[in-house]
Amino acid sequence: MHIRSVFMVLAVLPLAGCLLAPDAEQNWRYVCPDGYEFAVEYSRNRSGVRFNDGEQQLKLDLVESASGSRYTDGSFVFWAQGLNSLIRRDGETLHTNCVGDYALPASSD
Repeated sequence: MHIRSVFMVLAVLPLAGCLLAPDAEQNWRYVCPDGYEFAVEYSRNRSGVRFNDGEQQLKLDLVESASGSRYTDGSFVFWAQGLNSLIRRDGETLHTNCVGDYALPASSD
């Protein structure tokens, strides 16, 4: 019985790694305390993201940051640190403490 459990874990483990592989696109959903929600699709190499809040879809590029990952198009900023993030536009902070959760991509069926 113990050997069967080990084989089951070994069979499933590579599949789990595929879900969050660093070279794969990843989709995240964020919810802010003020109710604002948005989705972010990270590029395969993390050099940019696609931001979508249902009203706007933006392509943001990774820029240098003292901490976390900051993506911008020059005026709009999505800044993620761990599972938390904030949104700025033209220097004004619009949403803070937005919490992210990994979201599986929609099925193409």
